[in-house]
Parts: sequence; C-alpha cells; structure tokens
Amino acid sequence: MNTPTGRREALEVLTRRGLSQRKACRYLGLSRRVATYVLKQPGKDRRLGDRLLAASSEVPRFGYRRMAPG
Repeated sequence: MNTPTGRREALEVLTRRGLSQRKACRYLGLSRRVATYVLKQPGKDRRLGDRLLAASSEVPRFGYRRMAPG
C-alpha cells in the first residue's frame, strides 16, 4: 500500500464495503485528492519510467536523480 496505485485499491475496497469515501480516506490517512487524481500525461510518464528503469539496470550506482533529464 505504499504506492499510489495500492492506496487507490485500498480506498476502493473500503468504499465497496460501504464506507464513505471521506471516512475511508481519513482511515487510511490519505488526501481525498488521491481518489480523484488522473495523470495528465500517462504515456509520457510511462515512457520516461521505462527509460529510467532500463538505464538503472545498466548503471546501478547512479540513482534516478542523476539519470532523470533536466
């Protein structure tokens, strides 16, 4: 449950069991924006993530901060 996807899934499970979204967010310690947030550029983000993972396997001692553009 440490990833945003895991938090959304936990939130979805609680709301399916009848808990309101507001109470489920409070129980999980999340902002209510987590439930409604939509990625603005999912394709671009996925490509960048894939490139970072590929580069990190080639040179593991650099971190993502040294590999990230900009």
